[in-house]
Amino acid sequence: MAEQLKPMSVNPGDPITSELVANIVSNINVINSMSNSVVNNNTGSGEGATSGQIVIESGRLKVPCNTSGTGKATVKFAKSFTSRPNIVCTIWQPSTANFLKHKYSPVVTVASSTEFTIQMLPIGATANGDVYVQWIAVA
Repeated sequence: MAEQLKPMSVNPGDPITSELVANIVSNINVINSMSNSVVNNNTGSGEGATSGQIVIESGRLKVPCNTSGTGKATVKFAKSFTSRPNIVCTIWQPSTANFLKHKYSPVVTVASSTEFTIQMLPIGATANGDVYVQWIAVA
């Protein structure tokens, strides 16, 4: 069985501990090992037979954010997942000016094999606006 991503929960005002950073690094290593692995598992009988696949999908979307914490967006997968995938989200901020006032953290609040919802939690945000979220789903 493949190593699973470690869930992390950070609330506004929580300190960023060495344990949290270690979990982030561990999750990145898991994703890197999946991306460097063989996509088709050749475990069936006969040459070239496959019994399973790793499905990876990723994207970037603009998510509305507000200081009340109600900004969210839903992503529908283009690929078929047979079960709920592991989903990792990161912020991509093209403007350094907005980076200081749009302090939000993406949190996956609902996930299924067909879609997921990202809610943007304010972590010191002083302004409303849109923030880009990059995501990757792996199953």
